[in-house]
Amino acid sequence: MFIEVMALQGALGYLQYFLHDAAWVVELHLAGATTLWITGIGFYLSLHRHPLEATDSAPSSGHADTVALGT
Repeated sequence: MFIEVMALQGALGYLQYFLHDAAWVVELHLAGATTLWITGIGFYLSLHRHPLEATDSAPSSGHADTVALGT
């Protein structure tokens, strides 16, 4: 999704340049920039593992710490 939003931003940038800053293209370009930030942050956050929440059903084999840390 991130690559598609970047490509759309590039196309809107070229369109904005060739139409000499048409107001409606500037608005779309700003909306695209906001969407790009949101997808970029979502992509960054999806790269990290989040530790499992401690529950009552944790394994009793002594490996509860490694399971809770996600390793």
